Amino acid sequence: MKEGLDRSFAYLVGAGPGDVGLLTLRGKEVLSQADVIIYDSLVNEQIIDFAPEQAERIHVGKRAGQHSYTQEEINHLLIEKLSENKRVVRLKGGDPFTFARGGEEIEVIDEAGFFYEVVPGVTSGIAVPAYAGVPLTHRECSSNVTFVTGHSQGDDWSRVNWKALAEAGGTLVIFMGVRKLDTIVNELVSAGVARDEPAILIQWGTTNEQRSVHGALAQLPDLVEKQGLGAPAIVVIGPTVNLREKLHWFEQRPLFGKRIALTRTRNQSRELRALFRSQGATVLEIPSIQIENIKVEEWELPDLKDIDWLVYTSSNGVSAFFEAFLSRHDLRDLKGIQIACVGPSTLAALEKYHLPCDFMPTSYRAKSLAEQWPHSQQKQKVLFVCGNQASRSVEEGLSQQGISVQRLEVYRTIEEIDFNDKDCQRLTEEGADWVVFCSPSAVRSFMEHRDQWPWTGMRVASIGPATSESLAAAGVKVDAEPQQSRLTDLVQEVVHQTKNKRRE
Repeated sequence: MKEGLDRSFAYLVGAGPGDVGLLTLRGKEVLSQADVIIYDSLVNEQIIDFAPEQAERIHVGKRAGQHSYTQEEINHLLIEKLSENKRVVRLKGGDPFTFARGGEEIEVIDEAGFFYEVVPGVTSGIAVPAYAGVPLTHRECSSNVTFVTGHSQGDDWSRVNWKALAEAGGTLVIFMGVRKLDTIVNELVSAGVARDEPAILIQWGTTNEQRSVHGALAQLPDLVEKQGLGAPAIVVIGPTVNLREKLHWFEQRPLFGKRIALTRTRNQSRELRALFRSQGATVLEIPSIQIENIKVEEWELPDLKDIDWLVYTSSNGVSAFFEAFLSRHDLRDLKGIQIACVGPSTLAALEKYHLPCDFMPTSYRAKSLAEQWPHSQQKQKVLFVCGNQASRSVEEGLSQQGISVQRLEVYRTIEEIDFNDKDCQRLTEEGADWVVFCSPSAVRSFMEHRDQWPWTGMRVASIGPATSESLAAAGVKVDAEPQQSRLTDLVQEVVHQTKNKRRE
């Protein structure tokens, strides 16, 4: 008897070939409701982040030649978790029904009497050639496409009809063909495929680690060996491969092949991470600080009737203040109070609450706020909303003008780095092309461990003057700083400096 819908349920989900953006909307929805995720090695771990934080994550690591779990063990694990009345997501790379064992796993689940759903994924056989600039069909040179696996059970190739593959013409796409590429090429040539037929092998397709090599079919195994390419890879054979020369859009992005280390908190890194990835970069997240909101019970909030101005110098201050403030008040309690802020990110945080900024200095520094304070607004009372590490430049600068300033700390900055994190380990082992700083506190935390970072070849980008001053104080040269302290400008400045470096 199958379980009810409110009980155990299995979802077989295709995670796509690597790019997190290729996960389907249904796949994301299912993950957000999971109790358990059982996933393979080729699944982009960012996809797993769509699952609830409390969900159990089990990496079964099923890869050719290095089985951490056998197929039988995976089948047993699925039934075990379903028997615990859990919603289980079996997450597989690509599409679970295309040269994968999704069909076998669903059979096991069905025979055990559990409900299930199959969520198709974007197969690597379609996505990887597209990211390499190779159309699978083209009206002028290829009207059909054939998919075949290059991984034969026990090296038994007798079931492969090479002659039929050769006679089919059009485009041939081979999955899992690296290990036996020599054999595959020899069999195809013997069956009648021209030795000079265009061919390409694409490794780690749709990711920022993508690499490829193309040439005549007969030469492909030697080209692959010389370039040191390997699995996971897709091989494409046919006339459309020649279109790659003008259509290889993915590898043409300005930061393709570059590794960028971000030092912001994970929550704050989302937008910046997406911007760098859109330019082709591989992003490592090295959170050097943590933000902890101070409970409203610990505040000393003055009577707002006595306040003329609220001053914010960071988006963290805005978020922490209103998250707590709106639990006990509403925005009408701010009637008549003007707001000043520093920088576009702080302004954007205010706009989320539909609040205007009445004054923002032209230079995005805290001390500039005091220097450019409207003279007509002197002799008024200011509430400076900030974190525990905020400088005293706002208070000192305004106080010197006779303005009454009260400091309200609403969040704490904790300087710490997790050296067990996989991105942190990768940075220490492989280095990066750029390390990006967006606050003085991140600089301090990162530089406390300066001897653990591989500085050779690593350039430094700063969001703005205050951060650059902290870097200079630590003896670090800033290679990129945008004129405006906005994330989009920061990314464009890194792109600009990278292009200049290539010209040199």
